[in-house]
This record gives sequence, C-alpha cells and structure tokens, in this order.
Amino acid sequence: MTRPRAPAFAKQLLAQRREGRHPLVVHLEYSEHWFRRDRCNFFCEEHPFVSVKPSEFEPGRFDWHVLTGVCVELFDPGGEIVGGTRVAPQPPERLRQLVLEVGRLAGPIWIYGPHRSFPLAPQWLPWWTPEVEAINGKRREAWGRAWLAECDRRFPALSRAA
Repeated sequence: MTRPRAPAFAKQLLAQRREGRHPLVVHLEYSEHWFRRDRCNFFCEEHPFVSVKPSEFEPGRFDWHVLTGVCVELFDPGGEIVGGTRVAPQPPERLRQLVLEVGRLAGPIWIYGPHRSFPLAPQWLPWWTPEVEAINGKRREAWGRAWLAECDRRFPALSRAA
C-alpha cells in the first residue's frame, strides 16, 4: 500500500503550523482549477488553503493531518468548464468520502457548492456517521472555544470578559 500524500499546498500550511501560527480556518479547494480563490466571511481575510483535484481523489490517498482541529471550508464548484466544455460533476459519493476523511481530523466543516447560496454542514446529512460525529463533535467544540478567544482578542469592547 502506498503512503498517503499531502494535498497540494499543504507544505506551506504545515510550515506555518510548525512555526506556531495555527489558523482557525483553512480553505479546501476541491477543483480541477486551483486558480480559484473563493472567500468566506470569517473575518474576511485570506485563509491558508489546500487543494485536491477531483480527478486525483481516491479514499485513503491523501494525508489530511494538516487540517487537524481547524475549520475547513470546502469549496466544490461542481460542473466546471474545461477548454470551453462543461465537465460532468464528480459523483456525490466521492465528495462524501472526502468530507468523511477530513471530518475525522478537522473541526467544523462547511461545504460551499454551485447550487447553494449558503454553506452546508455535513453533520446535518444522513451519511454523516455516528463514528465521525463522535470524533468531529469534540473537535468542533474545541474550535468554538478557540474562535471565541479570537473574537475576544479582536474585539475587546465586545468581549465576554469586559
């Protein structure tokens, strides 16, 4: 069996984390085109990102440890256009497998897609397993505490401690 490899751009994120700079949010771009730079509303700043091409994703092929404990915002543009031709979207089962793999390590996960005007949390979906929920629920709680501490730091006038 081959050793899982890191997703694209994970080395930069891992270097940041080793230097003690731990992001609260990381974007995971599930796209054949990595030039896309989707933005979210978490403090409206550039977040670190990792990328994986749907055509390269196979369950167990990637090592997602770089995403441990962070909020992962997964951007799935869906039916992309390649060379002027619309490419058929990946089967939903592939995206589910990706989300379940990441869910074992990440904190909250938000899925953004082409037909949604708001992000979707996988723990609301029937295929989110009790095993993954038991692991991910604890990580979401820890992330929530870190998020509140960051809000207190950025907005001391609104702090719960004030």
